[in-house]
Amino acid sequence: MYSKKFRYIIKFLTMKSTLSFRKVEKHCINRKTTLYR
Repeated sequence: MYSKKFRYIIKFLTMKSTLSFRKVEKHCINRKTTLYR
């Protein structure tokens, strides 16, 4: 039971981190396009 909970927490953390990373990536891409424009 404990390991299951731990695994779930890790999954949630990784999901959150990937989401934030994608947000930053999108932001950077948008900035690049504006710069090139």
